Amino acid sequence: MSEERRQKFPFNMNYQVFKNEKTWLHEHDFSEMVVILGGSGVHELNHRRYNVEAGDVFVLNGRDHHLYEKALGLRLFNLHYDPNHFFGRYRDLRRLPGFQALFAVEPHLRRGKKLAGRLQLSRAALIRVHRLLTEMMEEFRKAEPGRELLIESLFRELVIFLVRQYGQSNDERLRPVLGLAKAASYAEEHFVEPIELGDLAKVAGMSPNHFIRVFRDTYRMTPIQYVIRLRLARAARLLVNPEYNVTAAALASGFDDSNYFSRLFRQKYGISPRQYRRSHRT
Repeated sequence: MSEERRQKFPFNMNYQVFKNEKTWLHEHDFSEMVVILGGSGVHELNHRRYNVEAGDVFVLNGRDHHLYEKALGLRLFNLHYDPNHFFGRYRDLRRLPGFQALFAVEPHLRRGKKLAGRLQLSRAALIRVHRLLTEMMEEFRKAEPGRELLIESLFRELVIFLVRQYGQSNDERLRPVLGLAKAASYAEEHFVEPIELGDLAKVAGMSPNHFIRVFRDTYRMTPIQYVIRLRLARAARLLVNPEYNVTAAALASGFDDSNYFSRLFRQKYGISPRQYRRSHRT
């Protein structure tokens, strides 16, 4: 996908068939979702190799280098997209454990060579996904009015379906992924309430020490830092609203100490909440 095209509409998709060739090692600066429709092969990702087959779905979040080899009629769709564009405005998506698992936890664990399993669709689910992908591809090739809006709608429908499939998976290999994802989802849902580390560890089904180590390795921050980031983002949104002063925005975002809130806000955004409030209203 060209830089100019990505800036205009940050999405691209391809249908590919690999009979017995080896693809070149490459990487992307955007996210990629891969859906294996049929056949089999070996996927090499960051120098780790694992088998892929029909029904496999996985996400690569940029800067992962990968290739396919030993393909036997391997058929797949790959979708290139900007996650901020498609998911940034939809907080409800991030509250779903399956979303956290598929788009955040699993890609990080795969990058660190610690992932045992991945989403594997049933035959019926794969048929539905294939139908959605085919409809998206037909629309993608057109130049009709409303094309981009319809592609975004179909893509989110696909994502929600996959997220539900992940959340309902009974694959024991995915339990650690789903445990961590449920903790992040719980934080997204309850961050304005008092949350302790033990609460999140319990949701994840891990000991506090193990949980904080795995969470930090995956999200590049501690669980409490994750909660604080969510609170600060909400406060920033509220500060733009004329109905909220600094104290009200802090309280509505889970902070019970406005001085502590102001200090954290300045560290995050580089200006005080009052300055942020004035500048964004202007």
